[in-house]
Amino acid sequence: MNNLVCGPQAGRGRRTRRKPVAHRQARLPVPTARAAAAPYLCKSVDKIMKFTIRPMTLRDYPAVVALWRGVPGIGLDEDCDSPAGIARYLKRNPGLSFVACDQGEIVGAVLSGHDGRRGYLHHLTVANEYRKAGIGRALTTHCLKQLGKLGVPKCNIFVFRSNANGQAFWKRIGWNLRSDLALMQRKTGH
Repeated sequence: MNNLVCGPQAGRGRRTRRKPVAHRQARLPVPTARAAAAPYLCKSVDKIMKFTIRPMTLRDYPAVVALWRGVPGIGLDEDCDSPAGIARYLKRNPGLSFVACDQGEIVGAVLSGHDGRRGYLHHLTVANEYRKAGIGRALTTHCLKQLGKLGVPKCNIFVFRSNANGQAFWKRIGWNLRSDLALMQRKTGH
């Protein structure tokens, strides 16, 4: 078991999370790409790790795609997950996707967007050596808060059936499996 304590009380034996720094607001109720990073502090047995969460930008693409490729259970698409595909996604969903950084290095990432009715999270990934530190939960919380500010009442995720660790994570943080739905897909011809 990983002995990590997160938040401003790290070192006092309590697991807490530091409240995010307020984001500067644009006309829409979402943070801009220049929004302040939200600081977190985690303490393990051998070191103290600080990480920040900030909105993802296209400049993050090389590090984020390398992170995605280095973790099993993430399915990448050559079109949608290309630099052009991610640029389209970030432009359509400003201020909804985030990265977690430790001393400037990206150690976690998540894509988030919506269709006006439902939110969607894609590719939540945390580097193996940073797991069990609350980073995945913090990234998810950031996405849900921003979606909620836009009036999006529910959020969906896609998890491969073969990704047992991913399914266990989502269940642990309160997500429910919808056994009444089946995912169907078709190419648009684009």
